[in-house]
Amino acid sequence: MREKRIIGRKDKVDFPNWKIADVPVKIDTGAYTSSVHCESAALSDDGLWLTATIEIDDQRHEIRTQNFETKWIRSSMGRSEKRYVVDAVIRIFEHDYKLKVSLSQRESMKTPVLIGRRLLNGLFIVDPSKKNISYKQKNRKQ
Repeated sequence: MREKRIIGRKDKVDFPNWKIADVPVKIDTGAYTSSVHCESAALSDDGLWLTATIEIDDQRHEIRTQNFETKWIRSSMGRSEKRYVVDAVIRIFEHDYKLKVSLSQRESMKTPVLIGRRLLNGLFIVDPSKKNISYKQKNRKQ
């Protein structure tokens, strides 16, 4: 069993399967599900493919996947919203983790990605006095 890593309240991570690096994230132990900012999402005519436009640091990335579902998720404002949830891979501390992320409008938020406790549980200990721990470690090795 891998030892739990300490992670701060904010960090920068990679999404290798989407070819996106150094993405600012907020670590949120109050949220169950992780989410990523999505400008738009649309199903193909046959309903088998989801195409989504993810915007991170003013750069747009289009993802296309068949690995998605639709779920009702409670927002930070307490309202239930119907969202697409997609499979993703996130790289933190040079380890890849599979997770499910909901696609949501986070344009009014300071970070485009929120990491919830579904990923954190059993893997990380959150120290709210710290930030960018994995990002600093990554840059020291380069």
